[in-house]
Amino acid sequence: MAEICNDYGIHQSQYYKWRETFLREGSKVFQSNDATKKEEQVKKKMEKMERIIGKLTLELKKND
Repeated sequence: MAEICNDYGIHQSQYYKWRETFLREGSKVFQSNDATKKEEQVKKKMEKMERIIGKLTLELKKND
């Protein structure tokens, strides 16, 4: 590891800090993307349903 760190000009302790951070939090990158995509799909579906409900409500009020 010392040779690789030397090649890239970083200290070994910095490498180990980065490694620990990656091992601890690296999976969040993938989880947040999946969650964000799902949340966006749900949000779009809800907006569509709200528009439909709004139109139907207006139609019902017109027929009263």
